[in-house]
Amino acid sequence: MLPHIVKKRIPYLLVIVLIVGCNPFDSDRVTNFESELTEIIDFMEEYGNAVLDADEDDRFAAEMRSMGIHYIVKNQTRNRDFSGFIEESDSLIIFIRKSQNLFQPERRIIYDFATNPRNFGNDKILNASYEIEQLTSRWYFSTTGFD
Repeated sequence: MLPHIVKKRIPYLLVIVLIVGCNPFDSDRVTNFESELTEIIDFMEEYGNAVLDADEDDRFAAEMRSMGIHYIVKNQTRNRDFSGFIEESDSLIIFIRKSQNLFQPERRIIYDFATNPRNFGNDKILNASYEIEQLTSRWYFSTTGFD
């Protein structure tokens, strides 16, 4: 039999596992959430450079929170205000999950909406704690840690 204290914590563990497993912020899960992310991308078509914050924007706040998205950044033109290696390029929509602590990297799902998708490919920059993985011709997954 399980000790009484362990029995009390099992429901909490199950909830944590469900929450962690129900967001697209893993390179293997991005394509599972493609339809939800595409709905947001379609909405963002009418905007130029824009940033949606889950805490401040009501239009997609519920969807963003349910998928663990903190920010959505749209770069219609080259945007140097947003740091990253390919992330400051034009024609990108970036879904960002902020780091919760020093040991967890910031995770980003990147969609390339250029007329002809560019091939940014895969890259790992150790000195900058940056990694990007190309998932399809338009979808990328990147992580950025602390230098």
